[in-house]
Amino acid sequence: MSEDFFLAISGHLKDLDSSEMTREDALALLKFIKHSSTRWKLSESLLEALKGKKWIKTSRSYRTPVGSVFVTLERDAILQITDLPVVENAYYGEEIYNYVSELKLLGVTVDPKEVYEHILLSLTFPDDLFQLSKECVFLVLTCIQNIGLPYASLTEKIRSKPWVRTNVGLKLPSESIFLVADPLLDIPGAPFIDEHFYGDAIRSFVVELKDIGVAVVFEDALKVIKSHFKSLLSSETSTCKDTTLFLNCIKYIDQNLPCLLYTSPSP
Repeated sequence: MSEDFFLAISGHLKDLDSSEMTREDALALLKFIKHSSTRWKLSESLLEALKGKKWIKTSRSYRTPVGSVFVTLERDAILQITDLPVVENAYYGEEIYNYVSELKLLGVTVDPKEVYEHILLSLTFPDDLFQLSKECVFLVLTCIQNIGLPYASLTEKIRSKPWVRTNVGLKLPSESIFLVADPLLDIPGAPFIDEHFYGDAIRSFVVELKDIGVAVVFEDALKVIKSHFKSLLSSETSTCKDTTLFLNCIKYIDQNLPCLLYTSPSP
């Protein structure tokens, strides 16, 4: 391709009404950019023009490259808990993976850490928290594992909803317990994270669970257990079943951890 031909195509693309561009045209455009960038410097005016046109097919209809995200994994989970416009990889086919650098050049978010940040900033819990799948939970924890909790508002958003599935229903992170191996684990009626639901994979996120307020050490777990039963028994809706659970808890502790019953409370 001659330089004159390159300039002619560049000028045409700059003025192109590329809204809802077909798969074939989009891939051809990316191929042109890939080829051109190895021989000529793409003009900033061309790149800016392409960045501002809604030609990339995403989960939220056609969008501009800037603001769209490109991911290879956990697409379904991302769509369940965010409104991010995720590039439709299935629509473009395997060929799209040849142009990740070009997508990034045009403004699409492709770097994993940036994607993780976008996910957390766009995080929206479903109205029915029982609909929150374990894949979504693992995605949130993976994001935290990679970038931490960079904003106080984000930390509050994650800690303020009862989305953690436990043996006694959904709880706030601060009302939940996760102990890998501890004699407290068998206490009946206590809010331990439901490993039957989450599976062994939850064990990879102990640090992240602690970061969002889950009790992961003995002393903190004991505080949660005390608070849980105190709240349960003081509620106006407390039932005989709740009382039985509490008595079974005391019985278990008396038989297995008597020191907890007969140790003077800390000042």
